[in-house]
Amino acid sequence: MSLNGGIHSHLTKGSVVGLLVIGILAIAGFSPALWSLHDREERHAELSVVADAAFGIVKELRRRSGNGDITEEEAKSEALETLRPIRYRDSNFYLVIDHYGQVILHPAKPSFEGKNVIGLKDVEGGYFIKKLIATAQEPEGRGCVIYVWKKPDRKSYRRMSCVRNFAPWKWAIIASGFVDGEDPVPEK
Repeated sequence: MSLNGGIHSHLTKGSVVGLLVIGILAIAGFSPALWSLHDREERHAELSVVADAAFGIVKELRRRSGNGDITEEEAKSEALETLRPIRYRDSNFYLVIDHYGQVILHPAKPSFEGKNVIGLKDVEGGYFIKKLIATAQEPEGRGCVIYVWKKPDRKSYRRMSCVRNFAPWKWAIIASGFVDGEDPVPEK
């Protein structure tokens, strides 16, 4: 059997049309995979800016403590109280975790503050807190991690967290949000 004969014998008119439609939709930008990639890139850019803003607040307060305007403890306290009420995209908030996994700031669940969450796993069993801390400690001092988390509707979705390392205080400053435009992740 020749290669051409093999290909032609397995393709029907309907499958050729189907492949053409998929190709046209992909070129036109209607591919779900392309939408998902676009949404991820958009969320990455957005969360990076949000994390940078929090980093700037913390950095400025540390500068003020270095100048002797306030103590370091006052700077830390003011940083946390400045970040605590901030919400972006309605309900998303900043999370601050130290390099050992202890929660420093969790506005939605203050009862988590002071607790170590280094062993917390996502829906797929991944240690996303460890990944966030490791990402923060990379030479760039920043990055994003994608993991699977349940929404209040009890369905699992991809969530992106962008982190900035504030090395002087050993803080990982995190901004996160669900990736828009993605379907729920199937349960395993």
